[in-house]
Amino acid sequence: SARRVLSEVAQAEAVCRAHPQDDLLRLSTGCYTVYGWLPPILGQWQSEHPRVELRIVLEATRQPLGALLEGQLDLALTPDVPKQARLARTPLFEDELMLVVPEAHAFARRGHVTAQDLVREHLLTYAAPREQLDVFTRVLWPAGLEPQRVSPVPLTEALIELVRGGIGVT
Repeated sequence: SARRVLSEVAQAEAVCRAHPQDDLLRLSTGCYTVYGWLPPILGQWQSEHPRVELRIVLEATRQPLGALLEGQLDLALTPDVPKQARLARTPLFEDELMLVVPEAHAFARRGHVTAQDLVREHLLTYAAPREQLDVFTRVLWPAGLEPQRVSPVPLTEALIELVRGGIGVT
């Protein structure tokens, strides 16, 4: 995945070289958890382009494509497929959905969980509209299901600790 991401960064570099008057690259992602692997890649890019200011626009994280269309961003890393002809899409990698459960949970010993399995669980999600959450759009809703209990949580670290404490699954 990293090789593909680096390749895409190289393509972004080529775009920057084609527009040398641009001294600012504004980017955002569709998920805060990207900031675990993205900074080293951006650091490498920045060291190769020291005259270009790299600005991460955190405010656009929930709606990066909208911010891109409104001219607030130059680049958006997102799992969303742009439906606007004005936007070009370049797939970087497949993003596998993973379920996080307490160590003693019955699902911890299973290699696969279905949408039906999730219905009976206390589901902890990011504090975002359900239309923006993959667990709903890619798992539950295609199966015509809704979980019995959902609690939105604003921070990844809090989600992990709540799961560790046996409050639910995420």
